[in-house]
Amino acid sequence: MHRRISVNEVCFPALPLTEKIAWWRKAGIDRVGLASLYRGEGGWPADLQLVQDAGIEVGYLMHARMYHVD
Repeated sequence: MHRRISVNEVCFPALPLTEKIAWWRKAGIDRVGLASLYRGEGGWPADLQLVQDAGIEVGYLMHARMYHVD
């Protein structure tokens, strides 16, 4: 996969992070974006470490808006 392409975690809504990582590795995906709405009990630090330990780069982080705009 081209170095500038990253895959958004939102494309895999039903999978736990460990299964997403396995799928990404199998597909040759080496750069992803992570979304706050999928963080587990360990939160960002634990999930970032899991992804990085798998040799996958985290290209960006997504967070839902924190307030309502009228």
